[in-house]
Amino acid sequence: MRLRTVAVIGSNVSVATQPLIAVAEAVGRILPQYFDALICGGKGGVMEAVCKGALETHPAFLTVGILPEETFHGANPYVRLVLPSGMGIGRNLLIIRSADVVIAMGGGAGTLSEIAFAWQLQKPLLCLVGYGGWSEKIANQPIDPRHQQKPQPFSSPEELKKLLENLQTRTT
Repeated sequence: MRLRTVAVIGSNVSVATQPLIAVAEAVGRILPQYFDALICGGKGGVMEAVCKGALETHPAFLTVGILPEETFHGANPYVRLVLPSGMGIGRNLLIIRSADVVIAMGGGAGTLSEIAFAWQLQKPLLCLVGYGGWSEKIANQPIDPRHQQKPQPFSSPEELKKLLENLQTRTT
């Protein structure tokens, strides 16, 4: 049986604010209720916070970090499976391609590229609002006319839970 996966994308350590980090940890704590594995870029900021939150509530949860570099050394301490891609930003496509659902939280140019991949691959895209970044700018906005499904906004972990429950009932 294939594992159900979620990708979390967003602000790196250089731009993630403390309020965004706190929300990312809270989001991480709820993900094991809906998914078998979390995939991210494996670095700091939102990626580290969401992995930390997930492991706090479910120590056996699988957190995967697809790193841009060729070595294992850049991963945050909460990534259980480190995949050093050596692909630089090309790894963004692998992160999105590997996910059933994509959650965007803040983010700069790297997150924007991942949002575009999620849109083109027609992955369910859930975007945090109220904390800035591309997730807020793109929430509830059609990116282009390829399909009509808009990135769904959420402003709290409780709202995210409702979206995830709705997605779960649509896919089962």
